Amino acid sequence: MPKGFTDEEKIHLRARLLEQSQQLFETYGLHKTTVEDITRAVGISKGAFYLFYDSKEALFFAVLEHFEEAYRTSLMAFAPDPNKSPRENLWTLLRLALTAWQEHPFFRGFKREEYEMLLRRLPPESIQAHLEDDDTFVAVFMDKWRELGLNIEGDPKEISALMKALFFVGLHKDDFGPEAYPHVLDLLLNMVVGYLLKD
Repeated sequence: MPKGFTDEEKIHLRARLLEQSQQLFETYGLHKTTVEDITRAVGISKGAFYLFYDSKEALFFAVLEHFEEAYRTSLMAFAPDPNKSPRENLWTLLRLALTAWQEHPFFRGFKREEYEMLLRRLPPESIQAHLEDDDTFVAVFMDKWRELGLNIEGDPKEISALMKALFFVGLHKDDFGPEAYPHVLDLLLNMVVGYLLKD
C-alpha cells in the first residue's frame, strides 16, 4: 500500500470499494462495469485500485463472498414449519437456497457468460477454495437439519455437487424460457428431495 494510506484509510477504502462496486454491478452487471467506473465512484486512482484487487473480477468475487455470508446465515436460520411434512420443509428450504440469489439485485445480470468470465480471470486456487468452502457449509448444514429430525442421507460432497448442478441449471434459465423454468426447477427439486430424504 502507498505510504499515504493509513491502516484506517485502507479499511475505509476497501469497504468503499465493496459498497460502490456492488451498486455498480447491480446497475450495469459485471461485463459493463469498468475499473474506471469503480475508481471514479470511490474517488481513488486506477493504480490505487490495483493495490487492493488484481481485477474487477476479483472485486466482484469479494462482493459475492460477502453476499454469501449473509445468504448462508439466512439458510441456517430457516426453521421448519411444524405444520408441514419433512419433505415439504426440505423442498421449501432447497427452493429458497436456489432462488434467493437469483432474486437479489446483485445477480440480476449474472448469467452463464459472467460465470465463465469469472472462471477464466480468477486464480484457480481461489475458485477451488470457494468450492471446498461450499462443501464444508453443506456438511454443517446437513448436521443442523439432522438435529432437527430430518433423516437426510448422502455424502455432503455429493449433496454439494447436486446443489451446484441445480445452480448451473439456474444460470441457463433464459434458455428454458420464463414459463418453463419454474416447472423444470420444481421437478428437479422433487427428485433431489426424494433422493435425500428417506421417510
